[in-house]
Amino acid sequence: MTTELHDELLRIPLDATESAVARVTCREGARPERLLVLFPPHPSLGGDAENNVIRAVARAGIETGRLVLRLRYRRTEPDAAGDGHSLAFWDDLDARRDYDLIVADSLLTIDTIRQAFRSAGPIEIAAYSFGVYVALRVLSRLGPARLVGISPPLLEHDFPGALPATGTGGGVTFIGTTGDPFCPPDALRQLAGAAGGRWHYIEAADHFYRGEENRLALAVLDALEIG
Repeated sequence: MTTELHDELLRIPLDATESAVARVTCREGARPERLLVLFPPHPSLGGDAENNVIRAVARAGIETGRLVLRLRYRRTEPDAAGDGHSLAFWDDLDARRDYDLIVADSLLTIDTIRQAFRSAGPIEIAAYSFGVYVALRVLSRLGPARLVGISPPLLEHDFPGALPATGTGGGVTFIGTTGDPFCPPDALRQLAGAAGGRWHYIEAADHFYRGEENRLALAVLDALEIG
């Protein structure tokens, strides 16, 4: 019998003037120590917490008894996504290549949710595209965590520079496709080697996994279990 689904939108104060909405979902009886945090793609490139990849991984995590947190970055709520001030905010971050504020927001949100749900176990992270860059930056300041990075746009950001200085402990897996121009296979293998982690390819046409979402979600969960 399918258990009841709990789905909450929680507003997280980020500073005196800004907040973000986090979506937390689980089945009744889920174990809060199994917290899976999902980092979405770049908001200026059509990415958000309801992206097809993020939704697929969230569904798979929920059905395996995890507490799933879908992050929403600052100024990316649906009513603000097309706002000129929000677009200018993200354009400025991109121009400066400075995402420290987004990293800090993500850490604050994760800590708030862990306290609210009394989730004390190791964190699991699945991140997609630009979200992989943010997640790697976050990883260096978290406790024990496993991370699966899906199709990082390796030609856009300094991913080797985002790796934790103390190492990842080998708990990192990168997943890409054989036809992704933003994540060339050779570069992905090099990043996995620098991280002391693993890499895995899925036969898919491009960066977006359309029609391959379920297969990708299963690959993500397999990687998290291997850790």
